[in-house]
Amino acid sequence: MDIITKTGEIWSENAIGAVISLIKESDDSIEAERKLTHWLTEMNCQLIAMALARIDTELYQIYKVQGWSVARRDSRTICCRYGELTYTRRLLQKEGKSFYPLQPEIIAIEGDGIILKNKKKATFRRCIASRYTRESGKMATGQNW
Repeated sequence: MDIITKTGEIWSENAIGAVISLIKESDDSIEAERKLTHWLTEMNCQLIAMALARIDTELYQIYKVQGWSVARRDSRTICCRYGELTYTRRLLQKEGKSFYPLQPEIIAIEGDGIILKNKKKATFRRCIASRYTRESGKMATGQNW
């Protein structure tokens, strides 16, 4: 049992097997740590995207009984502390009006990242560092991120 699902479905034998493979395929502990960090970041983003999908579904059920219908589903990618996150959300419409129930202010999204007030610049820097690290496989050093 784990703290995320309380059922063990996330940390299944497949996930444990993937971690074992990453460790075995690495030449040394530094490479293993780098691969595991990348893998865990991806897992975090997938978990958050799944959670947002559930929240979007719950919100839709509330608005559906009020007569709102789905105009389309849009994908959105944001850069945040735990990685690059892509999720989908419903655009609802009713009587010529439309909106996303899963609004930025609900999940604290502003622009291209998840931020705290007065932290926009630092968040942007973390996003750039995170993207650079994932794409190049190298750590960004000598920078005050």
